[in-house]
Amino acid sequence: MNRPGGQFGADPNHSTPEAPNFGLYRPPAAGPDILEFGKGDFHEPGAAAITASLDLDAEDGPPPPRPPRSRRATVAVALVALVAIGGFGLASRRTLPGADATPQPSAFPSPVAAPQHADMRFQVITVKFANPLRGYALAAACPRGDAGPCRFGFRVTGDGGHSWDYQLSPLPVGVLTAGSPVTMAVAGDTGVRISAAGRRWFSGDGGRTWQAQSTAPETAKAETIPRGAPLDSRCTLTCGPFRITDPKTGARLELAHQPGILALPGGDPLPAPGDGSRWAGGQSGPGGPPAVAVSRDAGRTWRVSDLPVPQNPLTGVTVATLDGQRAYAFVKTRGPAGMATENALDAIYRTTDGGAHWATVEPADSPRIPHAPGAQPATVIGVVLLRTGRLLVTTEEFGQANVRFSDDGGRSFPRLNTGVFPEIRGIDDAGGLYVGESVFGGYVTSSDGSHWASVDLDTR
Repeated sequence: MNRPGGQFGADPNHSTPEAPNFGLYRPPAAGPDILEFGKGDFHEPGAAAITASLDLDAEDGPPPPRPPRSRRATVAVALVALVAIGGFGLASRRTLPGADATPQPSAFPSPVAAPQHADMRFQVITVKFANPLRGYALAAACPRGDAGPCRFGFRVTGDGGHSWDYQLSPLPVGVLTAGSPVTMAVAGDTGVRISAAGRRWFSGDGGRTWQAQSTAPETAKAETIPRGAPLDSRCTLTCGPFRITDPKTGARLELAHQPGILALPGGDPLPAPGDGSRWAGGQSGPGGPPAVAVSRDAGRTWRVSDLPVPQNPLTGVTVATLDGQRAYAFVKTRGPAGMATENALDAIYRTTDGGAHWATVEPADSPRIPHAPGAQPATVIGVVLLRTGRLLVTTEEFGQANVRFSDDGGRSFPRLNTGVFPEIRGIDDAGGLYVGESVFGGYVTSSDGSHWASVDLDTR
């Protein structure tokens, strides 16, 4: 690791911004998160709520107390998913209704007319795309009132979500008990890993076949980052070392050569730009400043750039880049007094030389007050950089459209009406297809970041 490999300097064209004048953040009232198919509406789930997590594995304990997010991520916007007995997946975690603790080898039931079954409740677990065409979905069908085992469906699309095919789900009936988390992670185009109830399954062929895997910690380490392998850190209440998921085997291996920074729970999915470089945001040692690490040799060596110390406790550093040269770093902190959030935006930084030098992105002329029209937002959940150069962010402006965009390099962020869901948790970039998750469940996709459509898994 080479340190320091980058320099920070103020943008000579703008003056240093004043300290942000944050307002009071009030979290939204609890909303429904179960989608009952065939009803065309969301309904209260009762005791069986779905919760999200930052962790890519479900065996490591409770998720951190953080407002909705990335992944992965990864980034803002939501996919309204009408899922049937089949469902979605990728790196998000859900808590499902109760089920028999005794697993039963049973095939997933026929999807014909299932959504209209009066005694079953159907819910999306997660939806993720590996690339603009190929995506995966995981869903569950559970008896109402949690009186019996859940059945699980796995579906695959090869045309960007226009149609979905059923594939065999590795989850047997009754594998889950009440409160059990389910995780689905995608690596490369066809690698899919599902974890639940202390068990793990992997498919290297896009869900055609599945193999049970050991959940024991991997002792081997990855000397390099394979092509298509997602890079992340294991975050529950704290974060572990950076790891990769092997697209061929599903193994989650610790990097032999760590980036030299500490991972933070508030980061989104780590970018893998087109030039082959790998980027990671985090903290430069315990109690240190925010930092960005860049590798240009598949993770063998890293260059670290420290950024200015924020005004409040650091919670995350989200990095967005497409070409590995121009990049943005969004530094997030705990909110000041009177602002209950872990996603307060401290500052935005920009580099145009691959991370060698960073400069502050000064806000536009609009006063930087919470959610002022056009100003830099007071909170940021997810970030995505579009192919057009436009930045999209999701914020904690719950109760209204919470997606904002910037066409001036991050200086101002007018509101964007997606036309689908007003409140979006985060946005993933699947190689140019943008996938968003609603705060209340469901998914949306867009190929340009401006026009969005709900993901519809036709269950008839």
